[in-house]
Amino acid sequence: MSLIFNCRGPVVGVYSQELAPKPELIGKPRRAGCGAVLNKLIDLVPADGKDHEVKCPVCKAVSRIKKTPEDKEPA
Repeated sequence: MSLIFNCRGPVVGVYSQELAPKPELIGKPRRAGCGAVLNKLIDLVPADGKDHEVKCPVCKAVSRIKKTPEDKEPA
């Protein structure tokens, strides 16, 4: 089973006390919820331990991705 990475969408404001589904979200960024699947774009990011940006083809929101190199087993 592989994971599916969905775009969270652009930031459209912050959670108010009335809109927050959980109290700990009050004051945190609220997103529009695009939902586009980003797996193919994330697969293109090199596993070099550096930050990379991936732009959603649907809503143009930018996500930061960091993939670390996989440890190789000794032969």
